[in-house]
Amino acid sequence: MPLGVFGLFLVPVQLLAIMGALAAYRLPRIFGFTRSMALLLITPALALMLMGLTDRLAMFGGFAVSRLAFSLRMPLAIDYINPRTDSEIRATVLSVQPLGRSLVLAVMAPLVGLIAERSFTGTFAAIGALTLVTGGTAYLLWLHAGRTSEKLQAR
Repeated sequence: MPLGVFGLFLVPVQLLAIMGALAAYRLPRIFGFTRSMALLLITPALALMLMGLTDRLAMFGGFAVSRLAFSLRMPLAIDYINPRTDSEIRATVLSVQPLGRSLVLAVMAPLVGLIAERSFTGTFAAIGALTLVTGGTAYLLWLHAGRTSEKLQAR
């Protein structure tokens, strides 16, 4: 199959991501906000790691799952941050997540490039594992900050 055809497979993936972002508000109603955020961290990481097991067209299933999870996360994060942040600093607070992602990617990119030199599919497994580690760390810090905030408010 010509390499250019793979771009056509991205069209339904992007449409799925758009529909997911529009329906993101339903996820916390089903699982609760904290569990939804955990699910949206674990799911793409596992999908990326599973993509490392194959070099076939089936990889697009993992890519679709991972892209959908990423598209669901941002609307939920914005809905969480907006009522907790003064309007004067809201844009700055909302820019922290993309900034953090860019910093993590800047650090990960050379490592992922080295892995890609050896194994194309191994690259996806590495990205999934790094996503789980960095995202898991951020998730645990967020949980800790929420508990600390609740304790301070209870005083």
